[in-house]
Parts: sequence; structure tokens; C-alpha cells
Amino acid sequence: MADSTMSRDDGWRFVVLGRSLERVDMIARLLAVRVLAAVHAPDWPTLLSASGAEEAFVRARGAGSDPGEVAAFLLLDRGFPRSVLHALSTAEECLAQLGGGTPALRPPEPARLAVGRMRTRLEYLDSAELEQLPALLSELQLACGAATRAVAERYFPYDGPIEWSHQSVTREGV
Repeated sequence: MADSTMSRDDGWRFVVLGRSLERVDMIARLLAVRVLAAVHAPDWPTLLSASGAEEAFVRARGAGSDPGEVAAFLLLDRGFPRSVLHALSTAEECLAQLGGGTPALRPPEPARLAVGRMRTRLEYLDSAELEQLPALLSELQLACGAATRAVAERYFPYDGPIEWSHQSVTREGV
């Protein structure tokens, strides 16, 4: 609903940024459950379905692909909008637009650094590195957490609750 009704301003960019970071985190968590708790975890087709990727995966890779293909698709497919790489690219674009000014002339912000480093890492990931999937998934979750905290600190600072002092109000003649 937001995509079809909101102006493409900073409010919309925050919605897209939040959605993108949440997708990265949720895909990393789904894959971690499957990889780390393999005996009790859902099967790969259920994982694809839970991430909204079943139809796109079958069209792109076929129904009989191995588990490594599922993880690679969910992490690295540039054309699938729910993949981690696509979500990181979208988040990085939002952060660049929210920063204002000319990107080359301003220092990199912590949120954009965390997201950009993970995007770059995934873009140039060697397929052999997928063998170390638990460590990569942990790094993704840490990067999402760091980016979320950095966005909150920069754009939504919180100084604690406001304490109201009791002041007596007097009205003349009462």
C-alpha cells in the first residue's frame, strides 16, 4: 500500500530502508535455522515458500536444484527483489539519498558503511565461501544491527524520557 500511495520523499525512503534491512535479517535468520538446526529445521522448499521465493526460484533454477543453489539464490540473485544482495543494494541507495548533498564530498556514514561493506562482500563472494555459510549469516545479522542502530542515532536520537516539573499555576482574581 505504501509503495502505491506515498510520495517518493524521505518518509518513503525510511519505509524502503527499514523493509530492506528487515529482509536481509529475516533471510539470514531463515537460512541460519535451516543450516544450524538441519535435523529439526524446515525443508528447503518450505524455506523458499516462507521467504516468498519458491516460484521465482523454480523459474530461475528449476525444481530439482540442490540446497546450495537455494542458499545462493536467496543470498546472491540480483534479479530477485527479496534476495539479500538486492535488499542491501536498495538499502544502500536509500541511505545515499537520505544523506543529502554530493555523496563523493561527504564522509561515509556508519549505516552506509555497514550496508555497503556487506553488499560488496556478497557481490564478490566466491562460491567456495558459501561453505562457511553460518559465519556469513552471522556477519549479515551484525551488519543489519549496526546499520539499524546508526540510522536510529542519526535520524531518531533519543535522550530519554522528558520529566515534567510541577509548577503551580495561578490565575489572577481566583
